[in-house]
Amino acid sequence: MHRRTMLTRVSAGLGAVALAGCVADENGDEGTPAESETETGSGGGTPGNETDGGDGTETDGGDGSIEGVSLADATLSLVDAGCGQQTDEAAVAFEADAGEVVVTGTIWGSDACKIPRLADASYHADADELVVLVATQNREDAQGCAQCITELDYEVTAAFEGGLPGQVTVRHSHGDDPTTVSTTSRD
Repeated sequence: MHRRTMLTRVSAGLGAVALAGCVADENGDEGTPAESETETGSGGGTPGNETDGGDGTETDGGDGSIEGVSLADATLSLVDAGCGQQTDEAAVAFEADAGEVVVTGTIWGSDACKIPRLADASYHADADELVVLVATQNREDAQGCAQCITELDYEVTAAFEGGLPGQVTVRHSHGDDPTTVSTTSRD
Protein backbone atom coordinates (compact mmCIF):
# COMPACT_ATOMS: atom_id res chain seq x y z
CA MET A 1 0.00 0.00 0.00
CA HIS A 2 2.86 2.41 0.77
CA ARG A 3 4.51 1.63 -2.56
CA ARG A 4 1.29 2.51 -4.44
CA THR A 5 1.00 5.80 -2.55
CA MET A 6 4.61 6.67 -3.31
CA LEU A 7 4.24 5.80 -7.00
CA THR A 8 1.09 7.92 -7.24
CA ARG A 9 2.81 10.93 -5.69
CA VAL A 10 5.95 10.55 -7.80
CA SER A 11 3.97 10.17 -11.03
CA ALA A 12 1.82 13.20 -10.11
CA GLY A 13 4.95 15.27 -9.51
CA LEU A 14 6.51 14.17 -12.78
CA GLY A 15 3.29 14.97 -14.62
CA ALA A 16 3.25 18.45 -13.11
CA VAL A 17 6.86 19.05 -14.13
CA ALA A 18 6.16 17.84 -17.66
CA LEU A 19 3.23 20.24 -18.02
CA ALA A 20 4.87 23.24 -16.36
CA GLY A 21 5.97 25.99 -18.71
CA CYS A 22 5.95 29.68 -19.37
CA VAL A 23 5.46 32.19 -22.13
CA ALA A 24 7.69 35.25 -21.99
CA ASP A 25 6.61 38.85 -22.43
CA GLU A 26 6.58 39.50 -26.15
CA ASN A 27 8.19 42.93 -25.61
CA GLY A 28 11.09 41.47 -23.64
CA ASP A 29 10.50 44.02 -20.87
CA GLU A 30 12.09 43.01 -17.59
CA GLY A 31 10.06 45.34 -15.38
CA THR A 32 6.68 44.17 -16.67
CA PRO A 33 5.12 40.80 -16.09
CA ALA A 34 5.40 38.19 -18.79
CA GLU A 35 2.11 36.44 -19.54
CA SER A 36 2.63 33.09 -17.93
CA GLU A 37 0.31 30.13 -17.72
CA THR A 38 1.07 26.66 -16.53
CA GLU A 39 -1.20 23.71 -16.01
CA THR A 40 -1.18 20.56 -14.00
CA GLY A 41 -3.63 17.73 -13.48
CA SER A 42 -5.10 16.50 -10.25
CA GLY A 43 -2.44 14.02 -9.26
CA GLY A 44 -5.20 11.48 -8.93
CA GLY A 45 -5.33 8.72 -6.36
CA THR A 46 -4.87 8.75 -2.66
CA PRO A 47 -4.71 5.88 -0.21
CA GLY A 48 -8.14 4.58 0.75
CA ASN A 49 -9.80 6.26 -2.21
CA GLU A 50 -8.60 4.65 -5.41
CA THR A 51 -9.60 6.10 -8.76
CA ASP A 52 -11.96 3.90 -10.67
CA GLY A 53 -10.01 3.59 -13.88
CA GLY A 54 -9.37 7.01 -15.31
CA ASP A 55 -12.59 9.02 -15.29
CA GLY A 56 -11.36 11.21 -12.41
CA THR A 57 -14.08 10.31 -9.92
CA GLU A 58 -13.18 9.02 -6.51
CA THR A 59 -14.92 6.20 -4.71
CA ASP A 60 -15.85 6.51 -1.07
CA GLY A 61 -13.20 4.79 1.01
CA GLY A 62 -15.29 4.98 4.18
CA ASP A 63 -13.28 7.89 5.56
CA GLY A 64 -15.88 10.63 5.15
CA SER A 65 -14.45 12.10 1.96
CA ILE A 66 -16.83 13.49 -0.64
CA GLU A 67 -17.57 10.99 -3.37
CA GLY A 68 -17.13 12.23 -6.92
CA VAL A 69 -15.12 15.40 -6.26
CA SER A 70 -12.16 15.65 -8.62
CA LEU A 71 -9.74 18.28 -9.84
CA ALA A 72 -10.32 18.79 -13.57
CA ASP A 73 -7.69 21.45 -14.32
CA ALA A 74 -5.41 24.00 -12.68
CA THR A 75 -3.69 27.00 -14.28
CA LEU A 76 -1.41 29.78 -13.05
CA SER A 77 -1.30 33.28 -14.52
CA LEU A 78 1.24 35.98 -13.69
CA VAL A 79 -0.66 39.13 -12.67
CA ASP A 80 2.17 41.58 -11.86
CA ALA A 81 5.91 41.67 -11.15
CA GLY A 82 8.24 44.29 -9.79
CA CYS A 83 11.09 44.92 -7.39
CA GLY A 84 10.01 44.61 -3.77
CA GLN A 85 10.53 42.44 -0.71
CA GLN A 86 10.64 38.74 0.15
CA THR A 87 6.88 38.27 0.27
CA ASP A 88 5.08 34.93 0.56
CA GLU A 89 1.31 35.23 0.91
CA ALA A 90 -1.87 33.78 -0.55
CA ALA A 91 -5.64 34.15 -0.26
CA VAL A 92 -8.20 31.52 -1.29
CA ALA A 93 -11.70 32.03 -2.71
CA PHE A 94 -14.23 29.21 -3.17
CA GLU A 95 -16.44 29.98 -6.18
CA ALA A 96 -19.16 27.32 -5.95
CA ASP A 97 -21.22 28.66 -8.88
CA ALA A 98 -18.23 28.36 -11.22
CA GLY A 99 -16.97 25.11 -9.64
CA GLU A 100 -13.59 26.74 -9.03
CA VAL A 101 -11.11 27.56 -6.32
CA VAL A 102 -9.12 30.75 -6.99
CA VAL A 103 -5.83 31.42 -5.22
CA THR A 104 -4.34 34.91 -5.44
CA GLY A 105 -0.87 35.27 -4.03
CA THR A 106 2.60 36.71 -4.09
CA ILE A 107 5.85 34.76 -4.19
CA TRP A 108 9.25 36.37 -4.40
CA GLY A 109 12.04 35.76 -6.88
CA SER A 110 15.76 36.38 -6.39
CA ASP A 111 15.92 38.72 -9.42
CA ALA A 112 13.74 40.17 -12.19
CA CYS A 113 14.37 37.11 -14.40
CA LYS A 114 12.04 35.00 -12.24
CA ILE A 115 8.41 34.13 -12.94
CA PRO A 116 6.04 31.96 -10.89
CA ARG A 117 5.17 28.45 -11.99
CA LEU A 118 2.57 25.96 -10.81
CA ALA A 119 4.78 23.16 -9.52
CA ASP A 120 1.84 21.01 -8.40
CA ALA A 121 -1.90 21.10 -7.81
CA SER A 122 -3.44 17.95 -6.41
CA TYR A 123 -6.68 16.98 -4.71
CA HIS A 124 -6.37 14.55 -1.80
CA ALA A 125 -9.79 12.92 -1.39
CA ASP A 126 -8.93 11.29 1.94
CA ALA A 127 -8.44 14.75 3.49
CA ASP A 128 -10.88 16.55 1.13
CA GLU A 129 -8.00 18.97 0.47
CA LEU A 130 -6.53 20.77 -2.54
CA VAL A 131 -2.79 21.34 -2.20
CA VAL A 132 -1.26 24.01 -4.46
CA LEU A 133 2.53 24.35 -4.78
CA VAL A 134 3.91 27.49 -6.44
CA ALA A 135 7.62 27.86 -7.22
CA THR A 136 9.74 30.18 -9.37
CA GLN A 137 11.76 29.65 -12.51
CA ASN A 138 13.77 31.80 -14.92
CA ARG A 139 11.96 33.36 -17.86
CA GLU A 140 12.94 31.70 -21.12
CA ASP A 141 14.08 35.02 -22.63
CA ALA A 142 15.95 36.11 -19.47
CA GLN A 143 18.93 38.35 -20.30
CA GLY A 144 20.51 41.03 -18.12
CA CYS A 145 17.71 41.13 -15.55
CA ALA A 146 17.53 43.67 -12.74
CA GLN A 147 19.22 42.47 -9.58
CA CYS A 148 16.45 43.02 -7.05
CA ILE A 149 14.11 40.88 -5.00
CA THR A 150 11.06 40.61 -7.24
CA GLU A 151 7.49 40.28 -5.98
CA LEU A 152 5.53 38.03 -8.33
CA ASP A 153 1.74 38.36 -8.05
CA TYR A 154 -0.08 35.34 -9.46
CA GLU A 155 -3.50 33.76 -9.72
CA VAL A 156 -4.17 30.02 -9.71
CA THR A 157 -7.56 28.79 -10.91
CA ALA A 158 -8.45 25.19 -10.05
CA ALA A 159 -11.56 23.81 -11.75
CA PHE A 160 -13.42 20.99 -10.00
CA GLU A 161 -16.06 18.48 -10.95
CA GLY A 162 -18.57 17.09 -8.46
CA GLY A 163 -18.15 19.85 -5.86
CA LEU A 164 -15.35 21.80 -4.18
CA PRO A 165 -12.74 20.69 -1.65
CA GLY A 166 -13.28 21.34 2.04
CA GLN A 167 -9.80 22.80 2.50
CA VAL A 168 -7.06 24.42 0.42
CA THR A 169 -3.39 24.54 1.39
CA VAL A 170 -1.04 26.82 -0.55
CA ARG A 171 2.71 26.23 -0.39
CA HIS A 172 5.61 28.19 -1.87
CA SER A 173 8.99 26.74 -2.79
CA HIS A 174 12.21 28.69 -3.29
CA GLY A 175 14.33 25.67 -4.14
CA ASP A 176 14.31 24.24 -0.63
CA ASP A 177 11.58 22.67 1.47
CA PRO A 178 8.18 24.16 0.59
CA THR A 179 6.64 26.52 3.13
CA THR A 180 2.90 26.60 3.84
CA VAL A 181 1.67 30.17 3.33
CA SER A 182 -2.09 29.60 3.65
CA THR A 183 -4.56 26.97 4.82
CA THR A 184 -8.20 27.90 4.24
CA SER A 185 -11.34 25.89 4.99
CA ARG A 186 -14.57 26.27 3.03
CA ASP A 187 -17.38 27.70 5.18
